[in-house]
Amino acid sequence: MKRFKEFAETTTGSSAMIPQWLHKIAMKPKLKSMVRMYLDWRKKNPGKGRAGVQQAVKMMGLSPRDGNLLVDTLNDMVKKGQMPKHLSVEEYKYEWGTDAATKHAKKMTPGEVEEGMRGSTDAPKGPESYEAQYKRRLVKTTDPEHKKKGFNWRIKGKKNSSLTKKLYKNKPGQTEFNKQMRRIAGHEFG
Repeated sequence: MKRFKEFAETTTGSSAMIPQWLHKIAMKPKLKSMVRMYLDWRKKNPGKGRAGVQQAVKMMGLSPRDGNLLVDTLNDMVKKGQMPKHLSVEEYKYEWGTDAATKHAKKMTPGEVEEGMRGSTDAPKGPESYEAQYKRRLVKTTDPEHKKKGFNWRIKGKKNSSLTKKLYKNKPGQTEFNKQMRRIAGHEFG
């Protein structure tokens, strides 16, 4: 007869894990209540399938592995026609690091769009001379508050044109513009 110490040493590692099929059989009684809990939660929170799985697992005090089992069970029930299709739980279908996964992550991130954080810009790619920036970034102001204070010209932001870097009552010259660009560059890069 083996002693407990010897038995514990031989059963550690990956061989000690319960096979998926056995785990599924052992979880069958709890699985029924997990599905019921998920469906009740989903009634109150439509469109949040993955969060409902996490909530059901959390409320029952189970492991993430049991959450995966619940996802598989729900999707199987949908495939068999026991549940409507809109109740299926979307599995993560993108491999990490691929273009599709990056696009999906950007789509799911609030405020993130294809062109970047603030959308498209009228600034050209690469370095731009102060003379070219002067022509593009020095514009008449349209904000009523600025007009009320007597400001008629503004230097708009490079990437986000809604930002105002500096306001002027009279149109500034190239030297004043260059001075402000150096000041702004000092804030951004220095």
